[in-house]
Amino acid sequence: MTRIAALAGAIIISFSAIFYALSGANAVTGGFFRVAYAIPALAVIWFARRREDHRPLRHRVIAFVTGIAFALDLTAWHTAIHYIGSGLATLLANTQVILVAVAAWLIFGDRPRRLVMMAIPVVLLGVALISGIGQDDAFGSDPVKGTLIALAAAVFYTIFMLVLKYTNTAKAPAAGPLLDVSAGAVLAMLVIGALGERIDFTWDWPASGWLLALALGPQVIGWMMIG
Repeated sequence: MTRIAALAGAIIISFSAIFYALSGANAVTGGFFRVAYAIPALAVIWFARRREDHRPLRHRVIAFVTGIAFALDLTAWHTAIHYIGSGLATLLANTQVILVAVAAWLIFGDRPRRLVMMAIPVVLLGVALISGIGQDDAFGSDPVKGTLIALAAAVFYTIFMLVLKYTNTAKAPAAGPLLDVSAGAVLAMLVIGALGERIDFTWDWPASGWLLALALGPQVIGWMMIG
């Protein structure tokens, strides 16, 4: 059942780029409402199981601060989507699989499987091809910039995943760490929006409906199933 739940969660999360693209929102607006709409649902779920959350306050604070990395990841990934499309941006951002494996090896001593190590040069070749180096017909309005920003998203996501792993050694219910991270990400998004691209707080249908689906689907249900 655990593997089935993880697979189902991964499938749900895979719709993130589609829901975001359908919303038509800018990068910061999409990221803000993904976490903002998720907080009430996560709070209700966590409150029902709060007695099972044995994380020390220090770990909860660290998880909250980790929301900054998650906010930067979402902003960079959404921005890359505008440059190279949902598919390629998501593919590049998911190079975090390799980054997490290597970083976990260096930091936690979790030696990656040989298959992961063999995949690294293949991944790097794919990145070069997607970026359009030496090509006149590369996909997207700015393939090089889109590739670099998507890779930055992968780095931010790697930081988010590693710190989240560190802060949940007590194996608290998934809603707890997700709630802390989402709350931190909301505040980080407000700062990012104030410094750069503005957050659009206008309720507009169906755009807001797609952002609500992004929050309740991938951010709540998908992550809860994987957690």
